[in-house]
Amino acid sequence: MPAKQVILAIDDDTVILNTVISILKRLYSVRPFTSGETALRYLETNTADLILLDHRMPGMTGLEVLEKLQASPATKEIPTIFLTGSIHDESEVHALEMGAMDYIQKPVQPQVLLTRVRLQLELQGHRRHLEALVEEKTQSLNEAYNKMRILEDITLN
Repeated sequence: MPAKQVILAIDDDTVILNTVISILKRLYSVRPFTSGETALRYLETNTADLILLDHRMPGMTGLEVLEKLQASPATKEIPTIFLTGSIHDESEVHALEMGAMDYIQKPVQPQVLLTRVRLQLELQGHRRHLEALVEEKTQSLNEAYNKMRILEDITLN
């Protein structure tokens, strides 16, 4: 049986964290964190397949965490979904422009969370597959080009 995909849930509200864990634990391995700083330290030596990130937290805000995630090559490609209790928040657009993949309103609706997490993970899987295909084709083209150069050198000499 393949290992479950890892989801980081970052929220200062333990009730929200417990709700997210109870919704996702059957399908995913959820790693809960109550601060962005702690989650970023975790990501220095570990990885995740997706991040659920509270927008408003004491200390480092969700936008500040996202900025750090986007600045690191090791975490830049991890899809991030923001969780927010605000209904009319201009920072939603800002978060999406910074690289967040989605925004979910609190209180979290189980089916909404499950669906959006699944869709983002599927999209990430397709993206990785396409990148692998491009890399494979690029390598094949480079090999063909090198063979052609060798034949050209042999023919001209």
